[in-house]
Amino acid sequence: MKLIIMAAAMSSTFALSPAQGLTEDVLERLTQNAIAVEGPGGQYMTYFSASGRYTTDVGIHGHWEVRDGDFCVTRDGSTDETCQPLLTNVQLGDQWTGENAAGDTVVFTLVPRR
Repeated sequence: MKLIIMAAAMSSTFALSPAQGLTEDVLERLTQNAIAVEGPGGQYMTYFSASGRYTTDVGIHGHWEVRDGDFCVTRDGSTDETCQPLLTNVQLGDQWTGENAAGDTVVFTLVPRR
């Protein structure tokens, strides 16, 4: 599954690395916007900070990092890390289908932060 962020399951701080082919606009899009997640369990919003933390509007939070071109998340209280390829060309309004930490198929949408 490709995504710029993994929600609801999503362990270090994000380090922008030219070797990874990342640009500052990827970090900015991720931290300045939000990801709307819609799946079998309902809808929620996920917010990422430049400090390597994420939160949701349903009380889920944890750590995230980009490592070797993958976006990796670990929910607080869990040792299970989930990694997926980082999309570098996602723009506001773009949607993509993926899988959340529970294995459910969900739709992710990059939206303005509220």
